[in-house]
Amino acid sequence: PVEGTINVRNVSASASGTYRCVASNRVGSEECILHLQVTPPRNTAGIIAGSIIAVLLILILLAIILFCFCRSRKRKKYEKEICNEIRYANQTSINVARRCRLIRQWKYSNSVGI
Repeated sequence: PVEGTINVRNVSASASGTYRCVASNRVGSEECILHLQVTPPRNTAGIIAGSIIAVLLILILLAIILFCFCRSRKRKKYEKEICNEIRYANQTSINVARRCRLIRQWKYSNSVGI
């Protein structure tokens, strides 16, 4: 068996197949059958781009989750503050109502002459 290398450039998968090679000179002729199978190269640029896009999407997803978590904590804190303010506002309005009643009673008692 004769061994050798054949370099084929600019081929596509459609060039795959069986080839017959014949060489002849004054001494004689030789024939061989060549089975060529073209396999496309690995798309490393696509793999790298896909990995980068996947990492970016994961980071965006984490940022959204973190944003929603912080927002919900702020809302709970705000709701606690509002509850306290409402309680204070109610107490203030009760105090104002008592003062108004006392002022009315004082005006009434002064006008009657007691």
